Amino acid sequence: MLDGRTVTVVIDGSFDGLLTTIFARYYDKLTPDEIVVHDMYQQRLDAEYVFIDTDTEKAQRVFGALANVAQEAAENAFYAFTSPDEGKYMDIFRYILLAFSKKGAVDRYLKLDYVRNVLQMRRYAGTEAHKLHGFVRFAQTRSGVLYSEIAPVNDVLYFVALHFTERLISEAWVIHDVKRKKAAIYDAKELVLTDTGNFANIDLAPGEEQFQDLFIGFLESLAIKDRINPKLQRQLLPNRYRPYMAEFTRMRI
Repeated sequence: MLDGRTVTVVIDGSFDGLLTTIFARYYDKLTPDEIVVHDMYQQRLDAEYVFIDTDTEKAQRVFGALANVAQEAAENAFYAFTSPDEGKYMDIFRYILLAFSKKGAVDRYLKLDYVRNVLQMRRYAGTEAHKLHGFVRFAQTRSGVLYSEIAPVNDVLYFVALHFTERLISEAWVIHDVKRKKAAIYDAKELVLTDTGNFANIDLAPGEEQFQDLFIGFLESLAIKDRINPKLQRQLLPNRYRPYMAEFTRMRI
């Protein structure tokens, strides 16, 4: 609090922006009561606003120092940041400060709400990224590049893309997060994440739809209709992933 007013830090919404705030906590003695994103808040008369400009170098120094004293805490914070929870900024801010103090023991402080929240967000994000390893469906485009669409709850595009740089190391591919209008692009050498805006229609390679039909026909031939269990299917593969999987958008069962 500052003169009875809430200290509100305004950032650009990036992980580096949050880490820059932590840098300011140590070097400028900045102590925020809340952290908000610049285009997602309404100003109040009882708040003192501090605008933080993202500084990549400062952010890297903070993350490097955190990983040095508590590697798992650094991973937890990075995964937790992908959560859509609006309260994640202060929770992760407090969690990282505690990690610098308690090092590897930070996750033992489960009586603290923000520690529990960060671990829960990390668990949800990690689980979703792991599921998408199996749910991503690539289609062959006319240019030869493999293309896939996803729309996860958590912003886990980076983690999903890392998985496929190992699984499809010699292929060129794109994984498009249509929900957030960004994509991971891999050219068989380098991975790049970029904004897509209004992505143009994808031109499939000749025969791609026929290949998908063959794949779907194979799955249908394996299915035992009397044993189909829609409830169990939804538990194992939630409906939100299905619009981007050919076997559900085109399957006849």
